[in-house]
Amino acid sequence: MRTKSLYSGAAWRPRVLLLGAYIMLAYVQVTTAAGVLEPVERTSEVDESVLTRIRHEAYPAWERAEAATKNLEVKWTEHEDYSYIDEGGQRASRSLEWIETICWDPRNSRRLTEVAGVGTGHKTRRVLNKEYRFLVYQTPEAALWSLGEGRRGGGAREFKTFEPFEAEHEWILQSSFRVIGVPVRDLIDAPVFTLLEARSMRDSTSSNEEAVILRSRYNGPKTEWILGPAEYWALLRPQDAWFIDRGGVDFLSEQNRQSQTVSYQTGLGGLPFPELLTYDTAQVKADVKLHRTYKLAPPNDCNRSDDEFRLEYYGIPEAALDSRSAWSALVLWALGLVTLVLIYLAVRRVSQRRPPDV
Repeated sequence: MRTKSLYSGAAWRPRVLLLGAYIMLAYVQVTTAAGVLEPVERTSEVDESVLTRIRHEAYPAWERAEAATKNLEVKWTEHEDYSYIDEGGQRASRSLEWIETICWDPRNSRRLTEVAGVGTGHKTRRVLNKEYRFLVYQTPEAALWSLGEGRRGGGAREFKTFEPFEAEHEWILQSSFRVIGVPVRDLIDAPVFTLLEARSMRDSTSSNEEAVILRSRYNGPKTEWILGPAEYWALLRPQDAWFIDRGGVDFLSEQNRQSQTVSYQTGLGGLPFPELLTYDTAQVKADVKLHRTYKLAPPNDCNRSDDEFRLEYYGIPEAALDSRSAWSALVLWALGLVTLVLIYLAVRRVSQRRPPDV
């Protein structure tokens, strides 16, 4: 699993961060006013037999689930309710809704992600093919597609590079084995985590079925989105491929708690696939509350034509990509030259102020 960047600072920056919010995890569905799930009955029990079962049964199941997200097309509706304190000290809120689509085909180094604001007329597509990647958009004022940005690059190498929104999409699809973006197996095996709890229990909220609880402390460096110290949590369903039922994180020093719940439908190859994903956030310091839901349609294979992954499909010649790249390079060269001049002037000023040698 591709997780190194999660703990290195070059991490995902989703829209949740742009809103100054995040999410947490829980063991049973006890909710606060903000909707964030609260953990109860914490213990320090680490049952080695449970860990053995997870490694032998859950790890292969999660690997199959990850493989199933590598070549598919999915559409979902995302709804967000955001509440905060405005500059005047009054509580304000807003609701937003998007329809999002992804079509990923890594075998052919193709990827397309689309975000359309409901009722706004705005639509954005980020597209990657074997030769280049680009962003195009539509607005209510112009039905034609416009080029926002783009660059050339090798497909195999470029395909491993995720833009922030693309990374968020991947984590949504893999929410069955990722808790707030972090793979559950990292809570057990990653050096930056210390396992605090691993035990089996009977969950009264689900017909007294078996559930496995994991709790782990994050000891790694602070990154763009992990505000250590933090405790991650997950409640797994062994009878359902060891997938997450609910989970979350508590950013201890930031008084920021987040939670997720996942319900499932049948996906490709008969594997369970997320159907309804909910995120809740309570950020005490900023008095921010966020509730977000993702309603996913059943996945299909990514079988779009190659034309849809190229600029000509959107009425834009590929030469526009080259001219934009050249302009960007010119701007960067000019900025670099100005920086060198400023450094030279500063060094010269300092040298003129030095006292003469005695």
